[in-house]
Amino acid sequence: MKSFTKRTWIAAGIVAIVVVGLWLFTSLFQSILILFAGTILAVFLTRLSEGLSSLTSLKYEHAFTIVVVTCLVVMIGGGYFMGNQIVDQISKLSEELRSSGNYLLNRIENNSQLRKMVESNGQASNIARRLFSTVQTTVSLTITALGGFVLFLFLGFYFAFQSKLYRNGIRLLFPDKLHDRYDEVCDRLYRSLWKWMLGRLFSMVVITFGSIVGLYFLNIPVPITLGVLAGLLTFIPNFGPIIAAIPPMLIGLQQGVDVTLYVAAYYTLLQFVESYFLTPFVAEHQVALPPVVTLSCQLVFGTLAGVLGILLAEPLAVVTMILVQELYLIDTLERDPADVRT
Repeated sequence: MKSFTKRTWIAAGIVAIVVVGLWLFTSLFQSILILFAGTILAVFLTRLSEGLSSLTSLKYEHAFTIVVVTCLVVMIGGGYFMGNQIVDQISKLSEELRSSGNYLLNRIENNSQLRKMVESNGQASNIARRLFSTVQTTVSLTITALGGFVLFLFLGFYFAFQSKLYRNGIRLLFPDKLHDRYDEVCDRLYRSLWKWMLGRLFSMVVITFGSIVGLYFLNIPVPITLGVLAGLLTFIPNFGPIIAAIPPMLIGLQQGVDVTLYVAAYYTLLQFVESYFLTPFVAEHQVALPPVVTLSCQLVFGTLAGVLGILLAEPLAVVTMILVQELYLIDTLERDPADVRT
């Protein structure tokens, strides 16, 4: 009896430790993601600073200062000259979405067949209202995520300014015989994140300008705001382009169902051209991730950290894939690096 009670307490203790560990991990996970986001920014600033230093023969610190000052001038200047226009555009977008939602609900109520469906299922109107609320929330979250860039901005600056200090500090935690291997893995992570960043920025620029031009000729209101929103959402693979197409489709519904179909067809064509023609041509050696890996990371990290996890799922997938290849397949299983890295 005593042994049974002892085993019970041991099992309960193990369960409690696991539960507390998972709770601590999920609580700290968002902080870890913010640090990772700062690292991505550091990679961007470091690469630009190194490029400027090699072109001008400036010291790295001086090149870094020029890069940071230039970025700050562009950000502050853009906010100063375009701040009021951005606020007005966002306000107009919210009004257009609200008007489109009311229009669609009125169409449902005035259609006899749809009204019968609503009467037979009282949840239909609530579902429709939740749909429009979700779209508006998505727009708001995207803008909030852009503003949240300030939270990890200083982390990125500090990491980039003294990148060698932090890298060498971590390097000292490993035995001397592993230092060369540590440098090799870090270099590959650095190059891969830079290539991923170039590909993602290129996609965002193409989608932004392509959306603005297309929506302008389709006579959709606030095309600039919708185009910028589409470009920002392109940062989220798989789901971002789908979410980006919903607001202009809803707004176009007021002009007719055919306009909504034109918008959907244009966004589909734009994504197809960008994904299968422009990006592979410009970034031939860009990091290629299997779709299953990206979707799995979005599911796992989105569950753990919400919107922030989904935003950073793809670069996290890049890092995870490289670490598995380098530390497990090559170092542990002793696979041929030429086969693993292709």
